[in-house]
Amino acid sequence: MPAIDGTSSSLKSRLLSGGIWAFSAKAGTGFLTIALTALMARILDPAGVGVLFLYFSIVIMVSVVLRLGLDQLGIKLIGEALSSGCPSRAREITYKIIRIVLLAGILVSSAFYLYFEEIAALFHDGEEIHDGGFRLLAALWLLVTPLQLLFAELFRAYRRISHASIFSGGTLFGGFAVGIVTGVLILVFHFTGIQMSVNTVLLVIVSVTIGFLVLELGLIRRLSKRHEALPTEKENHAQVSYRDLLVQGLPFCITGISLLALIHMDTVILGLYRPEEEVAIYAASTRLVKLMVLSMIVAYEVAAPFIVELNAAGEKEKLETMLRTVAGMAALPALLAMVLFVLFPEKILALLYGEYYRSGAMILVILSIGQMINVWTGLSGYTLNMLGYQKLNMYVYATITIVALLACLVFAERYGALAVATVISAAWAVQNILTVFLARYHTGIWTHASIVLVSKGVSDVIRKIR
Repeated sequence: MPAIDGTSSSLKSRLLSGGIWAFSAKAGTGFLTIALTALMARILDPAGVGVLFLYFSIVIMVSVVLRLGLDQLGIKLIGEALSSGCPSRAREITYKIIRIVLLAGILVSSAFYLYFEEIAALFHDGEEIHDGGFRLLAALWLLVTPLQLLFAELFRAYRRISHASIFSGGTLFGGFAVGIVTGVLILVFHFTGIQMSVNTVLLVIVSVTIGFLVLELGLIRRLSKRHEALPTEKENHAQVSYRDLLVQGLPFCITGISLLALIHMDTVILGLYRPEEEVAIYAASTRLVKLMVLSMIVAYEVAAPFIVELNAAGEKEKLETMLRTVAGMAALPALLAMVLFVLFPEKILALLYGEYYRSGAMILVILSIGQMINVWTGLSGYTLNMLGYQKLNMYVYATITIVALLACLVFAERYGALAVATVISAAWAVQNILTVFLARYHTGIWTHASIVLVSKGVSDVIRKIR
C-alpha cells in the first residue's frame, strides 16, 4: 500500500496523534463556547444576543444544504484517490468541490441579501429591526461559513486531523481558531471603549473568518501538491465531472439534512403546539443529552479518514477492530453520563437549571437511553457511506426522520414533551440498530462498541491494526 501521506508515520502514531488533537480541540471548543456565550451576554443587550443566536442557527442549518454533501463525499473520493496513488485526481476533486460550494454560497447568500426583509419578517413579526449593514454582514456570514466547514473536512480527507481540529466549527464564531481570535479581538475592543453592537460583532466574525479561509486555502493547496503519483498512475486519468460530484454528493446531503432535522426539529414542533415553559424544559433536557454525543463526534473525527484508507487496502479485519475500539472508547463516557441521568435526573436538572426544571426528569431519562444506543452502535451509518452504500444509508435516515417528525406532529399537541421525547429516542434507536445490521450484512463489518477491546488497552489494540 502506498504511503498515504508521504511520510513514514505509521497508522498507530497517526491514530494516537489524531485522537489527542480531536479530543483536545473538542474539549477546548466546549469551554470556548461557554466563554464566548458569556461574553456576548455581557457586551450585548438581550435582544442583540437573541438576534445573533437566531441568525447563527439559520446560517448553520443552511450551511448543511450549501455543502451539498460534498464535504463527506470528498473524504471518500480524495481518500480513495490518495490510497490508489492518484494525487492528481485528488487535487482535481478538491478544487472542483471548493468551486461548487463557493458558487452555491454566492447564489444563496445573494438571494438572502436581496430578500432579507421578507426572511427577517418570518422571525420578527414583520418589524424591520436591522439596517443595511447587518443585512450585508449576515449575507457574508452565510457565504463564508459553509466554506469554513468544508475546508475542515478537506483537511480530514488529506489525513490532517490536527488541521481539521484547529479549523473545524463548533463555536458561535465558527472554527476553534476563529473563535479564539475573534473573542480576543472583541475583548480588546470592549475594554478600549469601542461601542459594541451586533453589527460590530458580525464584522469581526466575518473579517477573521475570511482571513483564516485564505490561510486554510493555502494549506490545502500545499497538501494537495505534497503527494507524489505512483509510477502506475495514468497521466490522463478519468476526470470527475461537476455533474458526477453533485449526483454522488446528493445522498450525503440528504442524510445530513435528515440528521439535522432529527436533532433540531423536535423542539420546533413542540414549540408550535405547547406553552413556552414546556418547550424550555424540553430544550434544557436535550442540551444535557447532547453532551453524551461529544465522545462520538471525537470518534468520527479520528476514524473518518482511516475508514477509507483501510477499506482501500482490503484490511477489513483491522477496520472492524478500529471501528469497534473507537466506539467502545466513545461509549464509556456516554454510559457514565446515562447512568447519572437515569439515577439522578431531578437533582441534575435542578442543580443546573433551577427547581422549576425538575419536571423534565422523565424526558431526560428517555432521551439519554436513546442517545446511549446511538453512541453504542458506533459509526455504522458513516461506515455505510464510506464503503459505497450511501444511498442505502440515505433511505434509512430520510425514512426514519420523516416518520419520526410526522409522529411528533401527531402526538405533540395532545401528549406534549414526553411523547416527543419518546418518539425521538425511538427514532435514534431504530435508525442506529438498523444501520449496524445493514453494515454487517453488506460489508461484513460490525461497528458497535466493544468494551473488551478497550479493556485490553489502547496501545495493545492499535498495535493489532498496524
